[in-house]
Amino acid sequence: MSLISLFDSEIEFAPTLTVERLEFEDGCNLEIAGPPDELKTASGCLVHAAMTDGFAVVEEAAERIELVRAEQRILVIAHEDGLTVDLRDPLRLPQAAVSGSAIMLRGLKVEFPIPPEEIIPGRIHRPAPNSWRAQWRIAGLGPEDVVTTVLDALEVQRSLNRGARFAPAEGGLPYWTGEASSTSEFWKAQASTETGCVLLDLWATINEPSTSDHGPR
Repeated sequence: MSLISLFDSEIEFAPTLTVERLEFEDGCNLEIAGPPDELKTASGCLVHAAMTDGFAVVEEAAERIELVRAEQRILVIAHEDGLTVDLRDPLRLPQAAVSGSAIMLRGLKVEFPIPPEEIIPGRIHRPAPNSWRAQWRIAGLGPEDVVTTVLDALEVQRSLNRGARFAPAEGGLPYWTGEASSTSEFWKAQASTETGCVLLDLWATINEPSTSDHGPR
């Protein structure tokens, strides 16, 4: 039998099924292949086990079903080659930093001149070894003010040059964005409105100088 872990449960599949697993920082992707009847049974077992563990169905279509439990997500997609199961668990990631009315990332501390009503930290992702992406939900401030404050902090604290700043284009996505950079750093702030708050995404790419750059020549 093939055995896979599904958050709190372990599920056994028929030996005629093959399972390939690809790990990510916040979950994994399963590619399951085999006879169509066994794949249908496997899909049903996955969904049943997830609902037994407290997941709820939030989207269901002929070949796709999505289940969530708090921040955790399971997506099951049936296709002609088998099943794709995407498991995402942001609880495996560190929380974004908050200190009073300030947010922090990689040595940057952004103090808001007008204290927000609330700051709810999201998670920190690592898209690459020298890159970070953090999220916060900020209540009581506007998205343009949030992006401007981040750019002010980058200019003062890290001596970065302000780059492009964009308001939402007419008919486009409701994002305010701003950038700042130097020869070794690139930062991007993106704020969008949600119900009762602003969602701030902050990306940082920092190329630390190699120790070999300072050695004898």
